[in-house]
Amino acid sequence: MRTVVASHQLLPKGLELESLSVETGHVGICAGSGARRCICPVCRHGSSRVHSRYSRTVSDLPWHGISVTFKIRARRFFCDESSCKRKIFCERLPEVAARAR
Repeated sequence: MRTVVASHQLLPKGLELESLSVETGHVGICAGSGARRCICPVCRHGSSRVHSRYSRTVSDLPWHGISVTFKIRARRFFCDESSCKRKIFCERLPEVAARAR
């Protein structure tokens, strides 16, 4: 039996599916933010200038005995507000995972 699931049902709000791999005993999901702008957590000004990208892997328990790997391509942005202490910041994805420490 085949089940069709739309990506907006599979992913948290704000993420777009980049790739999906399904193998015996393993599912791999890669997603990235669909937002064009991001808000600086210090000064609250928006920015659309991307500094760089990096991958985060979110770990969870297996689902019905199937291991799941969830990779998120997150971005770092420049903060163009001259009075802001933070010149580069990472986009926040609170619906996906807590802030890394």
